[in-house]
Amino acid sequence: MRKTHSVLFVQANQLEQVMDALAACVAFALTEALRRLFRHGEADGVCIATVYYGDKTAVLKGFTDTGNSLTEPLSGAPVAVCRLDSVIEILPPNLIAVLKAGGLSTEYHVCLVPCSSIGGTVLISAIRPQRLEIEHGGTVFEAEDVMLGFSEFAPENTLLIGKNIILKEANKSFTEVR
Repeated sequence: MRKTHSVLFVQANQLEQVMDALAACVAFALTEALRRLFRHGEADGVCIATVYYGDKTAVLKGFTDTGNSLTEPLSGAPVAVCRLDSVIEILPPNLIAVLKAGGLSTEYHVCLVPCSSIGGTVLISAIRPQRLEIEHGGTVFEAEDVMLGFSEFAPENTLLIGKNIILKEANKSFTEVR
């Protein structure tokens, strides 16, 4: 019987070592997967977007939305999209009221932009910020002649950057620069 107990003890001890080794492998695999995911995300168009309105700024995560080629129909200006609450702190109260009502304003140059998606076509309010900067890979680019559209379906604190937005310094779209 003693031999049986010692065999069971050795097997239990080996099982513990196998479990420790398995846990170490799983931890390494998860760490490597996260590292690759974040590195892959940066290459796929993750950036920092800074919206300027008046003397205030809002800093958002920026993502390339290759399916987005929204343009304001009268001027042809490209439209980047975010949630209103992502930039609400930099906008004047009267402008916020107009945007929340979904209206137009000549004072604030609010226009409506047709936006088509899987759910159908809707009109989104858009304004022209003083400036939009996009920082990617340590370089800051200024977007050329861009509008800022507002959709409740955009991710929080995120700016969706369309493939048609041209960066002044590079004279290329953001999708070409990244």
